[in-house]
Amino acid sequence: MSRANEALLEAQSLSKHFGGTAALKEVSFSAGAGEIVGLIGPNGAGKTTLLNLLSGVLPASSGKVLFKGRDLSGLKTHAVARMGIARTLQTPRSFPSMTVLENVSVGSLFSTKNNKREPMDSLALVGLSARRDSPMASLNLQERKNVELARALAMAPEVVLIDEAMSGLNPTEVEDSMRLIRRVRDETGVTIIWVEHLVKAIMQVVERIIVLNFGEVIATGTPSEIARNDAVIEAYLGTSA
Repeated sequence: MSRANEALLEAQSLSKHFGGTAALKEVSFSAGAGEIVGLIGPNGAGKTTLLNLLSGVLPASSGKVLFKGRDLSGLKTHAVARMGIARTLQTPRSFPSMTVLENVSVGSLFSTKNNKREPMDSLALVGLSARRDSPMASLNLQERKNVELARALAMAPEVVLIDEAMSGLNPTEVEDSMRLIRRVRDETGVTIIWVEHLVKAIMQVVERIIVLNFGEVIATGTPSEIARNDAVIEAYLGTSA
């Protein structure tokens, strides 16, 4: 459950057009402090586009993003990051000439808070303390994804946007990542908004799910509510789900 009744991050009627194509249409939702919210939907539903709007990577065509009541419209990505919204990417990006610890330390440069999270604390949280001096090229995919998450946490954010944490992982790694996302929320108190294609995995972790289809919200609710929703079953899960 959310740890606060008031919204920490809120989308108000967000729309995004690319030429004549509407990638998002009047999307509205909110996330409270300490909540884990899942975003699911078919390929092309607009999930990553929504994260791009929330993080300032792309400007909205219309609508607003509010963070603690402040309108983020017009802010660049680095400014959104300094306000307390961090982001991970589906395909991890790193500085290959730098060590694991040096990559994570970059995240702390984007925090203006006095109580910055120490990079080693972030590495410990994701289980990579022993790899601190390793070159990035020596890490496997799961480890590189965890470095990306640790770098985001080093920003001391209040919100972390996670894009496809499970993509490319084997079943054992998926289970590890599920536990890690829950642990990150429990130990840091951050709000997590998580895009994921592995529906069974996300339903075991999140407290609330928002379903997108063709750029529109077609359902929102608890995992059990979403699993029984006829519109979701038809559009995404399939009739045999």
